[in-house]
Amino acid sequence: MKPLRFLSSLLLGLLLACEKPKTDIVIQGAIENLPDGQIKLVKAYDLWTELDSTLLQNGTFRFTLPASRFPEPLLVTLRYEGSDMKGLFMFDTNRRFRGYPMNMSLIMLEDGLDIKGTYTENEYKYVSCSVSDKRGKQTQVMYNDTLDFARIAKVGKIKELIRLHPYSYYYLYELQERVAQFSDEQFLSTLACFDEDVQQSTTARELREYIETRGTKKLNAQTQLPDPSEQLQPVLAQGAGLHMVILWASWCGPCRAEIPELRKIYERYGADKRFGMVSVSVDDDKNRWQEAMQQEKMPWRQLLVNKENARYDREIFSYDRSIPTTLIVDAQGKILKKVVGYDENSLEEFSTVISEYLAGR
Repeated sequence: MKPLRFLSSLLLGLLLACEKPKTDIVIQGAIENLPDGQIKLVKAYDLWTELDSTLLQNGTFRFTLPASRFPEPLLVTLRYEGSDMKGLFMFDTNRRFRGYPMNMSLIMLEDGLDIKGTYTENEYKYVSCSVSDKRGKQTQVMYNDTLDFARIAKVGKIKELIRLHPYSYYYLYELQERVAQFSDEQFLSTLACFDEDVQQSTTARELREYIETRGTKKLNAQTQLPDPSEQLQPVLAQGAGLHMVILWASWCGPCRAEIPELRKIYERYGADKRFGMVSVSVDDDKNRWQEAMQQEKMPWRQLLVNKENARYDREIFSYDRSIPTTLIVDAQGKILKKVVGYDENSLEEFSTVISEYLAGR
């Protein structure tokens, strides 16, 4: 009997080893005191880009997503929509902010997440939740980031943490936001600390390509971006010696607020061929960009940062993810003045720079 038992165990082990990878990502939850409604899965920091939705019925919900659609565990948010209210799911973490417990609206999109929560009426309409610490290893790295990985300056410490969790896409995405701060050697050696799956991911491959090519990307007369008709146009208008480049987005309140002031600058200087003015949108959603242009009716040139150039926006536009960012540059793309944020006084400063340039020509 013992040989038979051994063979049975061996066959079972072989069957398990040959088990096919999961074809679905399943996320389920149970929420108390929340009326029936819809739960929407949306991209992190972009609440209007819906990835999927499901029903909350009798306090429970379940997402079943094809794993092939999400080869990487994206950062996502859950949004509740009922007949009387809308709100975000906020998750307990072990992180702290200024000494207080820190909640997050983020999870990593991965199989097996088991969410528990309750809704108590509150001013911000959020749903208090937690994720089982027995499930979701990607999410758990993020929730247990008590050292604040994003702020660690020493490369050696960053590598040490990655080696503890070499499978972590959360760490990879945080590095993606900071890649411009690293030398080529620092970044590539840090990337090598991840396991093979992470290193072969699309995000990691794009980061390596960025490192290899970023030295060649600068704002100059050859830099082109698509216009509203999807035709590539030069960012720097031909023949102009001075250019005003405004980085903005449709969803950015201060960006929209400064448009009347920008219109005054265009009315004052736009007819002079020695001066070029262009707004460059960093919108991910082209439709929202076009809707905003129709609403604002800006008479100067409008371009959109496309995917090809988005990864190089720091090199091309000195863009640090803060908008509005306004640049005054010369014909070669050299930045003469940069202002981040909306300030009426800054616009007057721009007028002074433009007037002095035109008066000297």
